[in-house]
Amino acid sequence: MKFIKIYVKVFVFLSLLEIFSCTSLVVSTTLQAENATKSSVTPGPEDQKDPSVQKWKDAEKAVKRLSNMMVKSILPHAIRASETLNLTSTCSRGLLKFLTGLKQIKLWAFQMLDASGKLPIGIFSGSINSLGDYDICVDTNVPGHFQGQYCLVEMSPPVPPRKPFVSNFEMIPEFINITHPEAMTTELLRKAMYFHYLNFRTSVCVPSTCTRAEVQKIATKVMELVGIEFEISVPNCEIKVDKVIFGTSEICIIAVLSSLLLVAVIATITDVALKLKSEDETYQDTLGTSIKCLLCFSFYTNVHRLLKKDTSPDSIKIFHGMKVITLLWVILNHTYFYINYQAFSSLLIARKSTEEIAFQLVLNGFLNVETFFFISAVLVSYGVMKTKEKKINICLYVFRRLWRLTPPFMFVIACVYLIPHLGSGPVWKETVVDGLTEKCKTYWWANLLYINNFLPNSEM
Repeated sequence: MKFIKIYVKVFVFLSLLEIFSCTSLVVSTTLQAENATKSSVTPGPEDQKDPSVQKWKDAEKAVKRLSNMMVKSILPHAIRASETLNLTSTCSRGLLKFLTGLKQIKLWAFQMLDASGKLPIGIFSGSINSLGDYDICVDTNVPGHFQGQYCLVEMSPPVPPRKPFVSNFEMIPEFINITHPEAMTTELLRKAMYFHYLNFRTSVCVPSTCTRAEVQKIATKVMELVGIEFEISVPNCEIKVDKVIFGTSEICIIAVLSSLLLVAVIATITDVALKLKSEDETYQDTLGTSIKCLLCFSFYTNVHRLLKKDTSPDSIKIFHGMKVITLLWVILNHTYFYINYQAFSSLLIARKSTEEIAFQLVLNGFLNVETFFFISAVLVSYGVMKTKEKKINICLYVFRRLWRLTPPFMFVIACVYLIPHLGSGPVWKETVVDGLTEKCKTYWWANLLYINNFLPNSEM
């Protein structure tokens, strides 16, 4: 029964957040109307008699009263929590400034409140997160005091230890027949097995003067006051950074890629100029070795070679189509598998897709690599049979394969280093930076040695 009480309490807590959301919406509308009134032409006597004007004034007064009541109820708890949680003076001042802004219905204060996450919409369809508005939060700035800081807050519901072999279609045995069949808690408990790897998640927009550890202390204290015994964690807090800072690795990568781009541009200009100057298509035979090496980087020549049809009688044309179809299949599967499920809504509705015939392409996507194994085996065997009268140099063959694959692989790894600077968002850090870039920075050598498949999945 302890689990049931906890689930009921979490709904009460999230409902309170929804009430605050409605309050912020009313205030935002009131402030917009007030600003519009100030910027418009001075109203005449007839306009002042318009009943809508007085209604907006009454609404502003009502919101002020509601804000005062809310701040008065929160302030004593905030002061006591500041002492018991050992918050720094800068964090306490920032929070006090925030509460004062709410009391005075300042626009920036309600922007921070409005940007915070609230009650998820569609919990029973699998929506377990409310990420708020990341951009509004980090764009909020209170000159001389602080700026908005976006923090994710995870609430992990209590579930029994996960067994080695479980099914996502079967209810946890400990939760069977402990609630009324028609109760809403029963529906939650039917899906409780997903809480082994998914959590309720919301966000808070707090002053930048508070650290992530202090935000976690505050969130834990709030849950204790409400009476919800969930494990609370704050995995990430972010503020807006105007200046992009590159590390030594990123600077080296940008320098190398810029140099290659410059060489490619020079090579393309040289290639086009030589083609325009010479009428003979065999002009390259008379060029020096250095010029020939330079023209290897020409966009013009390389694009022409890539788009040129292979008319060689030794070419097995069916493999070209198989490669394209399989490549599209690989992209489709990676799009589905490499995602952050915490960022999605209506996950239970998505589960029904697994029963559709077309979705079997995704569920059986692990078979797509077999196509490349087959093609490679046939081509290797075909090449060996053509040269069976000659001696095969295994070392030279392996070297050529490595020489073809390693430079593009190095380019992809270099791009992964730069990806964190190309975006931002509520789950950008945990999905891209922590989930991809940091692992690549740590185990890049395993990829270049082609032994990455032997590493644990958590380190790949």
